Amino acid sequence: MTTGGGASPRAAGRHPVQQPAVEQRAALKAAGIDGVQSNFYDFAPDFDHFAQTTLPLLKQAGLRL
Repeated sequence: MTTGGGASPRAAGRHPVQQPAVEQRAALKAAGIDGVQSNFYDFAPDFDHFAQTTLPLLKQAGLRL
């Protein structure tokens, strides 16, 4: 895996990674970072999974409107 432009790789499969993802974003926010970019390997199913599992936790943590 290669990254560029200050990217920080986060690899996740279909196992429970939602809480660590929220904690990582909370740490970035605490450090003054206002946004992140997420990419999905297989966009349609992966984004649906993210929207159903992780976005509600981000909203609950105040990290997403």
